[in-house]
Amino acid sequence: GGGGWVRYNIRWVLDYWPRRWPMIVREVSDLKTFPDGRKGPPDILALQEVNIGGGRLGQDAILSKLLPGHKLFSVAGIRAWVQVMWPLGFLNFLARGVVNFPGSTYLFDVAAWFCGKYFDRWFGPYAMQIYYTPGLGELLGVLTGAMWVLGNSTAISKRFNPSDKKVLCLGKEKVAVRVVIQIATKSISITNVHTIPSRKNTKTRRQQALKIMNWLSDEKVDGQIVLGDFNATPQEPLYSEFTKAGFKSAYFESNGREPHITFHQKHECPSKDIDPENCLDYIFFRGPALSLEQTKVELFGTQASNLDDKLYASDHFGIVANFKVTTLQDSKE
Repeated sequence: GGGGWVRYNIRWVLDYWPRRWPMIVREVSDLKTFPDGRKGPPDILALQEVNIGGGRLGQDAILSKLLPGHKLFSVAGIRAWVQVMWPLGFLNFLARGVVNFPGSTYLFDVAAWFCGKYFDRWFGPYAMQIYYTPGLGELLGVLTGAMWVLGNSTAISKRFNPSDKKVLCLGKEKVAVRVVIQIATKSISITNVHTIPSRKNTKTRRQQALKIMNWLSDEKVDGQIVLGDFNATPQEPLYSEFTKAGFKSAYFESNGREPHITFHQKHECPSKDIDPENCLDYIFFRGPALSLEQTKVELFGTQASNLDDKLYASDHFGIVANFKVTTLQDSKE
């Protein structure tokens, strides 16, 4: 067990990021993350849509300072993707050169700083229209550096000895990041996932789910947790592929149903994503060593700012769960 296992899409640097960040810090710091109701930052925090620099600037750098007792595993999707694209091609050759040359971390820091300071201010009102227009989203990503800095970050308490990071590219900036933790005699893999958006991409998301499960199938661990922003409703093939493979949804197991929505339209801002409200986010788990604690699996981030009833910490609600890990001594860490 321990102090909470959390997934949260923090909406990158869009939607009034400077005003949202203090809300996110409060939300995460004030969670009831222990089975006895005590509050505190979670032991495992899986974030999607993170502004990832080169280690000194960006949202992941802030997160690292905020949680000094955690080890951070951050992967910017495009940086991982260009390493495995095939055939190589000239543009990929250039992109791979950018990622691998010795001073690249400073470039990524500059890109993260620029996006954090100016992207929403300059491009916010047009961001979603550009993103969903083939070619324009890629062009804006190149011109602003945004393509290099969007990804997933997983912060894990150092007492779990997190190690063995592996990355699965799901397509362009979308990735799955897997880390293995140790709790007493048991090993548990934690996979932070962000799949392709848009309601029309149900078949692609199903293929991404199958790709993830095939990737995880050979793991020699006692339990597996796959959590993140799946961009898929409970009625979609992606969800059924996970359940057919023996995964359970933590929220469903705890509450008898999935939440009505985890992606919402309650906030108002020029850069908001206008997709319909729906349940898109999950914490899936399977394995003989894993079970849920008696505490409820809950949503957080569901309340507006005290100063502005149209401002929320993110356009996604977070999910917090407490897991019990059964060891040889049937004890809880």
